[in-house]
Amino acid sequence: MFAIRDFRAKDRTPNIVTYKSDNKDKTITTRLQKTLAMKLLTFLAVVVTDILLCQGAGEDYEETACLDCQQLLLKQNKIINQLSVKIQRLEASPVTGEEWTLAFRGTAYIGKSVYAAYKDGTGIPSEVEPGCKQVTKPLPCNNHYRNLNVFDNWDKVKEVAFVVYSNYQKVKEILFDGTSTTYMTWFDKSRVKFSTWKQIKTETTNVFSIAGDINPVLMRTFFVNNFYGGCPADKGWFVAVDRADGACAWEKASRFPVFKYSRQSSPENWNTGDVANADMFAIFVKFYDTSTQARPSLGEGWTLAFRGTAYIGKSVYAVFKDGTGIPSEVEPGCKQVTKSLSCNNHYRNTDVFDKWDKVKEVSFILHSNYQKVKEILFDGTDTTYMNWFDKSRVKFSTWKQIKTNPTNYFSIAGDIRPELIRAFFINQNYDGCPADKGWFVAVDRADGPCSWEKASRFPAKDRTPNIVTYKSDNKHKTTTTRLQEKLVMKLLTFLAVVVTDILLCQAAGEDYEETACLDCQQLLLKQNKIINQLSVKIQRLEANPATGEEWTLAFRGTAYIGKSVYAAYKDGTGIPSEVEPGCKQVTKPLPCNNHYRNLNVFDNWDKVKEVAFVVYSNYQKVKEILFDGTSTNYMTWFDKSKVKFSTWKQIKTETTNAFSIAGDIRPDLMRTFFVNNFYGGCPADKGWFVAVDRADGACAWEKASRFPVFKYARQSSPENWNTGDVANADMFAIFVKFYDTP
Repeated sequence: MFAIRDFRAKDRTPNIVTYKSDNKDKTITTRLQKTLAMKLLTFLAVVVTDILLCQGAGEDYEETACLDCQQLLLKQNKIINQLSVKIQRLEASPVTGEEWTLAFRGTAYIGKSVYAAYKDGTGIPSEVEPGCKQVTKPLPCNNHYRNLNVFDNWDKVKEVAFVVYSNYQKVKEILFDGTSTTYMTWFDKSRVKFSTWKQIKTETTNVFSIAGDINPVLMRTFFVNNFYGGCPADKGWFVAVDRADGACAWEKASRFPVFKYSRQSSPENWNTGDVANADMFAIFVKFYDTSTQARPSLGEGWTLAFRGTAYIGKSVYAVFKDGTGIPSEVEPGCKQVTKSLSCNNHYRNTDVFDKWDKVKEVSFILHSNYQKVKEILFDGTDTTYMNWFDKSRVKFSTWKQIKTNPTNYFSIAGDIRPELIRAFFINQNYDGCPADKGWFVAVDRADGPCSWEKASRFPAKDRTPNIVTYKSDNKHKTTTTRLQEKLVMKLLTFLAVVVTDILLCQAAGEDYEETACLDCQQLLLKQNKIINQLSVKIQRLEANPATGEEWTLAFRGTAYIGKSVYAAYKDGTGIPSEVEPGCKQVTKPLPCNNHYRNLNVFDNWDKVKEVAFVVYSNYQKVKEILFDGTSTNYMTWFDKSKVKFSTWKQIKTETTNAFSIAGDIRPDLMRTFFVNNFYGGCPADKGWFVAVDRADGACAWEKASRFPVFKYARQSSPENWNTGDVANADMFAIFVKFYDTP
């Protein structure tokens, strides 16, 4: 079958450790989700009110709100239907929804080589203590831990995080690009994407590898070193000293391995510098999403496009091509892949086939006993539903040699001749029937010429049924985190319990006091817990509702407050030690007479991956620009060359004479956060956005009774600041997304 899904890294082992970056754990949602949450809260309040009335009714039960059970049930059914539709459309956030898997943990002072354990498992028993499989709790562990499933599937690794711990707290980390690496080669300076050792990419290194420096008298592994100058002058960032009697005094110890690390951003002298010993280090990996279950109902971002069912006597190729042989309605079991439900048809989702031009990715998945056994992920852009199945489009496959080995067939039509129907055919070579070999075939007739394709029923496949999934480029999908999904399921469960209780209450009559209505307090406790969870969640919902990713509010500029927005942004001038809560958000009309500057973000700008500049009017987003924040500081990211996307569509193609935070500052001008197209004298000036940071500017268009004034073009084009379609915003906000690190 085919299904739409967002390819995300999934659990490869039961030993999964998820971790957050140093940045606050922020989640984001769409307005639709907020509205739905409020409906749920309203509904729950109604239910609780009804239960309380029911509980207090006593002998007058028949006259109370319990009689409104049917009305409550109608509301409940409506909300559950909304939730069901919503769940089917949910997508996991690429940041908050992605999981890291613990690949390796090195434990200090246990007398066992960490390098040997990592390289081939030497010294690791068949089963290690549970404490060795985690990093957050002080549980007993006298071993290293090596996750075999990760090492056996390293070709699927997308990113690798190397994390150093002291007292079960993360102290240092490096994030690596893991693509096209092995488990021995990823630990390389050229692959560093981010590090809390800020100078690790810019300073010279004489050693940077897992093997490090190994010779008869040295065992310096996982070694990131800056300089050798004789033992007293050696300096670096991290080393796993894998023997107790090393050559230099700084590496001698009574026990090994010793994990030494620089506590500063700079390389430190191993003898005299600011160096400490860690308790352990951990290696986490993030996989390319090769998840095997296409489950649209669980909000995974994939839609089921097609399911081919084996041995039903109906051509899978004909059905896929044009729907030949499919009845107007197939059994529900044909529209899913995870349960052994009755199905005697193929399934073709016509809505998907009719909109194939929106397809981004396609996943072809084979199931046996309703378990995934093989898969191929294809690039679906610029394809039709007949040509995506092509070797040149393979992005990943569990058949690891499928991209490198020769093929004589790789297509949906495969090899169709009068005596053959070998569809969805991926074959390596023909050499006479006994020597034919390949990866997959849907044999679409029972009486093929070769013995390997003859069967009493057709279609026959090497593994069945096959699943093909696709991900759309549709920008209007909504998103959620796994936490939100679980919360939704808890709500559904709770609502079911409440409705059951109301029905029992309604049916109780004179025996009311002995019925489930007496469990009201228990229900109220459950309800309060869920409402509290929802309330906390809603309070944490933030900005950029289109992306659903982890954004943090870095700065908010507030209009008309008589305080320079540029000075506030640049160094915090004019911002009191504590601003009103309303200044720290952008969605509600709460009091705010200040700008807001998030010091934690500004102090950690080197970790910033993306920056969003968002303009608001009446607490609604009206314009935005998304910037690449890598290798910037908080003053340089606002640059035309860094623009990734903008609702001002012409901002990248039109000329600009100003595009910077400082903008145009002169004795008579304070035009900051300035994105301007043209100066032609005051009457002809035009652009997209400006924060006018004084009330008495040189031109008529920038004069005002109060400042700062945030002027923006309401169209995609640059607008004349005097006569064009220009409006004043209430505020602008700057959000940042950090590198996803442990």
